Amino acid sequence: KSIVHLHNADLKHISLKTPNLSEQKRISKIFEVLDQTITLHEEKKHQLESLKSALLQKMFANKNGYPAVRFEGFSNEWE
Repeated sequence: KSIVHLHNADLKHISLKTPNLSEQKRISKIFEVLDQTITLHEEKKHQLESLKSALLQKMFANKNGYPAVRFEGFSNEWE
């Protein structure tokens, strides 16, 4: 059965069970902490992406044929 229109009078007959206020506050706190954690991880991801970009720029050869950053033991010009 599908509902085409939902009116206030129809909602009066619906029974919804909800947790008490104390439990609602605890649930809310969990989601706040999750939001903060997600935000921190997003910032960390952004920082790592910036680091990756900077390293990529320094690790590829410049016009002279040498990158700004090299692994130890590698010194020859790139082919």
